[in-house]
Amino acid sequence: YFCVLKGLAKAPHLIPLLDLDNPPPHLITLNHIGAVVVPASCLGGIPALVAEFSNIPLIAVRDNTTILNVTNEKMHMKNVIEVNSYLEAAGVVMALREGISLKSLRRPIECVKRVQ
Repeated sequence: YFCVLKGLAKAPHLIPLLDLDNPPPHLITLNHIGAVVVPASCLGGIPALVAEFSNIPLIAVRDNTTILNVTNEKMHMKNVIEVNSYLEAAGVVMALREGISLKSLRRPIECVKRVQ
């Protein structure tokens, strides 16, 4: 039997920063976060709200069902990218990291327009 709380002992700890403009290089700050991945029904949690406030892409996974019902239809967040699975979410994270437009990866792909 596994408890989620058991793994929290290894989670990153929050520490106060004296100089917000020059954090030590070994610390993870908002500037290091490229995307946040959450279940599609958990968009009311702190990670999702901070991602929205900080304009960080929020990847909502539909396949991970929860007892919550806080969806993007209710929250109206602008930074949400909805995907079906964590495998698809991993592809979106990689595309964002490599600077690949998500529009170029989704069907239907727009035709090339002639520039005059």
